[in-house]
Amino acid sequence: MSPVLFPISDITLPIEPFISLGGGIIITMLTGGFGLLSIWLNKRLNRIDTSASKAAELAEPTGNGFALEIKETLARQDRTLGRIERELTTHGRDIGGIREEQRTERVERIALAHALSHHIERNDS
Repeated sequence: MSPVLFPISDITLPIEPFISLGGGIIITMLTGGFGLLSIWLNKRLNRIDTSASKAAELAEPTGNGFALEIKETLARQDRTLGRIERELTTHGRDIGGIREEQRTERVERIALAHALSHHIERNDS
């Protein structure tokens, strides 16, 4: 399929590649950004989890409440991890929706290009 050409002054430009390229760049930026965020969060959470686990191992019940405080901190971190995992799941669904919209728009652009090309060919005859 050859791209549809639209006259602009004395120059004709293929429009379809520019539209596809722009949409592709936006999708790539979004998915890449969420991927980097996910990697950063996982590294940070692993560091926190490791530090808290080491502290819990070293803590002995000495009567000063340190062990209890560590257990409460670990419980808060578990809640935070659950919240972050839910957010990442939501972001994943959002990315899936964006990809689906991109596929739909691509199909619509191709159909429009075919219809317009057919219309131009009919009017040129």
